[in-house]
Amino acid sequence: MRSLGKRGIKKDSDSQRPNGIPVLVIIDLQKDFVDLAWKKSIVVKNCKLLLAEARRSRIPVFHVRRNYRLDGLDVELPRLRRFSIEGWRAIGGSKGSEPPKGLEEIDGEIVIIKQRWSAFFQTELDMLLRRLGAGTVVITGLQTPNCVRATAYDAVALD
Repeated sequence: MRSLGKRGIKKDSDSQRPNGIPVLVIIDLQKDFVDLAWKKSIVVKNCKLLLAEARRSRIPVFHVRRNYRLDGLDVELPRLRRFSIEGWRAIGGSKGSEPPKGLEEIDGEIVIIKQRWSAFFQTELDMLLRRLGAGTVVITGLQTPNCVRATAYDAVALD
């Protein structure tokens, strides 16, 4: 049986997990990836609006980034050929690994560096979300067919 919990969010009364707080997870909004994005101005504009609303509503924000090694040893195999031909992107510490203007983290927001498509794979994201008591995870960002989707699937799988 479904009922309305706090804040009007639907809650399954039979669930073992309490209705937690919402959080925002922003994935791969880095200059090198934004430069390649389709309709990038719309994507960046919408992400800025979502980030502003999360901050206004005091919703915890996670900035998840992918910083590659300069030698390319950590590039995912499906991307390795493209990167070796077109050049390395989002090298840790480079300007291209930084977020676009207006999407930088502020004090209190958490930055997570991921090594693969999912923001959960071998990172502390799951543990931090559980410690915060997260119930709803809003995911946005770039690389939707890969990174955003992999993160969404893992979020569901991890309950």
